[in-house]
Amino acid sequence: MFALFVVMYVNLIYTDMNKYFICLDADEDSGKSATLLCLIRMLEAQNFDKIEAFPHNETEAQVYKADRTVVFQMNNHLILIQSQGDPGTHVFEDTKAYLTKNEPQIIICAARPKGETMEKAKTNARGYNFIRFGNYKSEQKDNYLLNNQLNRLSAESLLTMIHSLLNI
Repeated sequence: MFALFVVMYVNLIYTDMNKYFICLDADEDSGKSATLLCLIRMLEAQNFDKIEAFPHNETEAQVYKADRTVVFQMNNHLILIQSQGDPGTHVFEDTKAYLTKNEPQIIICAARPKGETMEKAKTNARGYNFIRFGNYKSEQKDNYLLNNQLNRLSAESLLTMIHSLLNI
């Protein structure tokens, strides 16, 4: 009983209860980036202010490919979304650089369930409530329409979570 109290107390000391690190974790080619890109479009449609986005230009776009890092603001709440989640990407270096200047209330990233990107996500989540989120997926990877619909439903779930966590 005492040990449980100590663990809960320590967690409360080192975690800001109003900051959330949401990790969309799923296997390779399961729609992580597509889900987060859909979420970005939904936030834009809901008039969240996009205050920063990477890549900045075409050269960076070739390096990033389809992946993006975007920061939104709504009612003084910052939301950082990074769609890169593959091993070897520089996604978490971008996060560290941004966190030295700002304190987003919500960070959302993509990662594979095990390995380098998940470990980096957990490291960057220090001081945040860490939430693992799994997207909807189908075994029929060649069914583009179904997978697109499942990515949209996953993005809608994340959007609902954002609104709930920020009480907006």
